[in-house]
Amino acid sequence: MILYLCGQTLNLVLTLAMAYLMFGLLFRDTIEAMLAK
Repeated sequence: MILYLCGQTLNLVLTLAMAYLMFGLLFRDTIEAMLAK
């Protein structure tokens, strides 16, 4: 049970990390443009 929960948590963390990286790469230009104003 503990191993299952650890696995699920790790999977969630990896998924969030990948989503964050993809979002950051895709919208970096947009974010910089917004901050520059």
